[in-house]
Amino acid sequence: AGIPLAAFGAAAYFAAFSLAVLAAFGNRSVWTVFGVQVSLMAVFAIWLLYLQGFVIGAFCQFCLLSAATSFTLFVIFVISKLRK
Repeated sequence: AGIPLAAFGAAAYFAAFSLAVLAAFGNRSVWTVFGVQVSLMAVFAIWLLYLQGFVIGAFCQFCLLSAATSFTLFVIFVISKLRK
């Protein structure tokens, strides 16, 4: 559709940040929405890593950093759920 994939990534990270801020200021139900979003982001990051490694055959440093960030957010969510 002519929209760069990075624009969707930027919007996803902005939404994750916004949801995390809302949860930090007391809206705990938003934390579940945050979890769904970061789960989808982590799954999509796995797909993009597959494409880089097995289809394209080259890795983008920015993409690897973005994938690491997505996985970190997912791990933070999982740990927060396990600590309850």
